Amino acid sequence: MSVVTYEGVEADSRVKALFSGWDETLIWSCLQGIMGALYVSSDYCSAMAFLGDFCFFAGKPDMELARLPVAGGAPKYIIAAPQSEDWATLLEVVWGSHAQRTERYAIAKEPGIFDRKRLEAAVEALPPEYELRLIDGSLYEQCKTQDWSIDLVSQYHSYEYYERLGLGVVALKGEELVSGASSYSSYRGGIEIEIDTRKDYRRRGLAYACGAALILPGPWLISQLGRPEPGLRGSCPKAGVSLQPRLPRLRNQSLISCFPEKARPALMNACRVFYAYFNLQINLAPLFFNHCSRAL
Repeated sequence: MSVVTYEGVEADSRVKALFSGWDETLIWSCLQGIMGALYVSSDYCSAMAFLGDFCFFAGKPDMELARLPVAGGAPKYIIAAPQSEDWATLLEVVWGSHAQRTERYAIAKEPGIFDRKRLEAAVEALPPEYELRLIDGSLYEQCKTQDWSIDLVSQYHSYEYYERLGLGVVALKGEELVSGASSYSSYRGGIEIEIDTRKDYRRRGLAYACGAALILPGPWLISQLGRPEPGLRGSCPKAGVSLQPRLPRLRNQSLISCFPEKARPALMNACRVFYAYFNLQINLAPLFFNHCSRAL
């Protein structure tokens, strides 16, 4: 059976129906043709959305689609979300010893419920030796040079592309990049957020301040840091993660992780974006991260 590929074009209704009700921004990016790619079986009964380190399997389990992420050998890591237990079982069969089940949490998406005063207080609490800046061309290139910060911009192939679709805030000590909150991916209406801090600068409130600055409404960003929102926001509420809640409801989601034995630390590194969400929102991150560590 052949595979139909959608990349850079919006998916048709048959593909969208396979992912119906699956509220994941990475899927939205693929369906809208903005970022990532969709791979669909020729009978339009099965589909895979692939963006960055993440892939989502929907519809009827399909062997050919299950093999695609690992074609040519096991990758460094992949975090896959199967829509059903049948998909999960198939992925374990196809990926063999490289596959391991883990449990992650998704955040309910509810617009307009952030407490602006608390966000502003988080920014104002930044120690005076640090400075917040919006990511410009120079900082974009600087993010790409360090392993801990590369995912702040890694899904945008050029600064021009990032400037058009993305948005990010970094913390500097002098001219040294030490923390940041930025778009991991973009979709119509918002961005998926990546938050990272250099290991020797953690537990100082830097990620919290960067995340809060990114969430604050557009006029605040413009007046304080000097750059308007990216074009994809359109008429949506001007907040960096306006679809994420301040006090989120959680739901379990079973995932399959594919990684070679030696890449387990790299897989944990890929969890940083989710770790940062919890740390910023409800401070459950240490519990979640430790659970993942034990599972690995």
